Amino acid sequence: MRSIEGKNPEPRPKYIRTSVSGIWDKPSNLNNVETWANVPLIINKGHAWYTGIGTEKSKGTKLVSVSGHVKNTAVVEVPMGTTLREIVFDICGGIPGDKKLKAVHFGGAMGGSIPENLLDTPLDFDALSSLGATMGAGGMLVLDEDTSMVQMTRTLLDFLSKESCGKCVPCREGVRQMLKVMDRLCENKGRPGDIELLEDLCEVSRKASLCSLGRTAYSPVLSTLRFFREEYEASIAP
Repeated sequence: MRSIEGKNPEPRPKYIRTSVSGIWDKPSNLNNVETWANVPLIINKGHAWYTGIGTEKSKGTKLVSVSGHVKNTAVVEVPMGTTLREIVFDICGGIPGDKKLKAVHFGGAMGGSIPENLLDTPLDFDALSSLGATMGAGGMLVLDEDTSMVQMTRTLLDFLSKESCGKCVPCREGVRQMLKVMDRLCENKGRPGDIELLEDLCEVSRKASLCSLGRTAYSPVLSTLRFFREEYEASIAP
């Protein structure tokens, strides 16, 4: 392809941010497609219709991506206020092999784990936040009775350590040090004081990191410590 002057155009850089040039060489940075998808419905049916769905502070519907130890993995759209139990058992069919449900981890890698006895919690921003979980993109990981919550948390931290851009020390080194502690715990070689060390690292990461990744990377650790602390304590070497 040649320009009007008959000269070859300047070579395009190998990597171009989609907010500058994406599809059809036009700016293509669209944030939160799920939110935008609601706009036509609200325009056509009115705000009263939309606000009639959901809870007092969390309106409308939510897409929930259900995976893990569940009979029917799926992406489901449910009204806000639907309980986590309804999603797991009524919509997705429950746990394979008639095993017991141990927990659901909600909100992706930076979300939090919610134990079975709190599964009647409604899908609501404030309700999830009070349990240390986030709504996020609606990721729900279902965990059966055989799951090691320590091992599951270690897997999430491994992912987050690779996601860190490395710019700030609290995130880059904080998550890495948490992962080292988790490695020991997963091998049942935890040391006295490791749990307190994890809590300290979480606090530093939360307060001192520059971006949301570092400021929320502690969430899976603190939520499992809150509800499944006995599993951490059992991983401390005698």
